[in-house]
Amino acid sequence: MRIRKRGLSGIVVTVLLILIVFAAIVIVWNVVRNTLSNSTEDINVDIFSTELRLSNIYVNYVSEDIFVSVERGSDNANLDSIKVILAGENSKEYTISGEDIPKTLEKRNWRFDTVGINPINKISVYPVFQKGKIGMEERYDLKASDEKNPPSGWEGAYFSVCTPACAEGETCLKGGCIIKLKNCGTLDKEGMTYFLENDLTQTGTCFEITGDNIILDGKGRKITGDYSPGSSQNSYGISANGRKGITIKNFEGISKFYYGIYLVSSSNNQLINITANSNEAGIDLDSNSNNNQLTNITANSNSYDGIFLYSSSNNQLINITTNNNAEFGINFEQNSNNNQLTNITANNNGAGIYFYSSSNNKLDDSNLCGNVNDVLCEGTSENTFGSIGSNHCANSEACSLTNCLPCP
Repeated sequence: MRIRKRGLSGIVVTVLLILIVFAAIVIVWNVVRNTLSNSTEDINVDIFSTELRLSNIYVNYVSEDIFVSVERGSDNANLDSIKVILAGENSKEYTISGEDIPKTLEKRNWRFDTVGINPINKISVYPVFQKGKIGMEERYDLKASDEKNPPSGWEGAYFSVCTPACAEGETCLKGGCIIKLKNCGTLDKEGMTYFLENDLTQTGTCFEITGDNIILDGKGRKITGDYSPGSSQNSYGISANGRKGITIKNFEGISKFYYGIYLVSSSNNQLINITANSNEAGIDLDSNSNNNQLTNITANSNSYDGIFLYSSSNNQLINITTNNNAEFGINFEQNSNNNQLTNITANNNGAGIYFYSSSNNKLDDSNLCGNVNDVLCEGTSENTFGSIGSNHCANSEACSLTNCLPCP
């Protein structure tokens, strides 16, 4: 049989043409697809990016609620919702949608139930865009503090984010790092703020400050020693030797120590809102502890002095109460000169104020009554009652003082 070659060649040509057309379609499609993909990516950059920032977070551990302030940036993203995950011992997920989503450059406050989560240590925020695309996580590792009072209507503790992150053993508070204390010890990290978390009872000295510019905040707590009057043990509630720039504040009680607070050769420091009763001496500034400020101090019922300054000058004592101390309410010895005392109450002591070889000290607005000697002077001169407010005293043995009115 004769094969018809011409007909076969037509079929081959047809097949080849079909293959060429198909290849062309594939090539064109790849070009179009890449173009569309690039365009989509450009669109996604605009639509699927946003800026959310947690500005304030408060926790109420009683009602177990958390209040969160969220600020949105200048993006134009189409947000479908915002996913919030609170993590602690367990975790909970919440979805913010509708009118609760902040608009561009808007701030919104949210409130969440934290039952079963506390203590919270992490908050994660995820923007969810239209078509279900989830944006990048904004994560905040948090630690609580009761230091800051929240705004009106927002109750609970305050959280903050610290950059750089706090070291191990530190807690972030209002953008700065602090150390919480649950035991007595040495405070040596310069520039650090220490918070006392609980009352303490201690054998021997409780806190020794060995760094400069340290803040020790008692948070209204008490520290109690084991000192007995007449004991040979020299224990201190808080001591600092050769330090500057330290602040000791907010102690409701420092008691049963040799000295409640003992500063040696330490200048330019502050003692604020402190009660130091029932020690050998409440507070002692010793050996050139100069230019310190003592404000809102109560030092009562100590077995020697309420406040004792030895060779320490140019200090300010403001709003001081020293009553019922066995020896002196406030004692200035050995060239403790040029100290300023304002609003002093020193009643029912052996002597309200005692100046020994100390000169040029000035008292304003003082009530020195009911003491064996309201003001007692030895080897001293030029100590004066100023004209600010009214000064009251009944007797001032060996002191050439004027401007002192009779006790009421």
